[in-house]
Amino acid sequence: ASDVYKRQIQTSQRIFKRGGRKAMMYVVQTKTGCELSSGVLLKRLGFNIKIPEKLMSIRRGGIWRLEKKLVFTGYIFLESDKSITEKDYYKVKNTDGVINFIGKGKPQAIRENEIPFINWLWNNGKPIEPSRVFVTVDGRKMIMSGPLRKYGGEYASIDIRQRRAKTVISICGIKHKVTLPIELI
Repeated sequence: ASDVYKRQIQTSQRIFKRGGRKAMMYVVQTKTGCELSSGVLLKRLGFNIKIPEKLMSIRRGGIWRLEKKLVFTGYIFLESDKSITEKDYYKVKNTDGVINFIGKGKPQAIRENEIPFINWLWNNGKPIEPSRVFVTVDGRKMIMSGPLRKYGGEYASIDIRQRRAKTVISICGIKHKVTLPIELI
């Protein structure tokens, strides 16, 4: 792993400790299109919610536009200082738009080494902006700046024409491809 990635994990782990105890993060499945409204309702109930967003280049009518999109449709992340109690479980489960927690019969916290990736994608609540990519004469792609420059993980592909890069991250031990925006320089 790169030095930048190792520093990100160490920083994230320091930030993620609260009062000597490590915080836990859970994945909550929602109805598609209800992620933001469910997140607002859960915040009102006192939960710390993270919903990663990105600014994707979308071409309509021959014109490229930046549009805000969710990184994970149908899912939000709930951060807690403690394990989810039965009372909290039903508060979350009975919220409009929420389907259930991800887990085998009960809420399953995501692995500690996966939390830095979620925090990286969350980007302090701001949408992820396009990373700048330079293509050399021989066709090699170099990420010059932006969030992908800081990413120390695995790339699935970089598609210059579609202005997208696919990265691979693990959530609850399962690898997922995440599409992020790029721009050509």
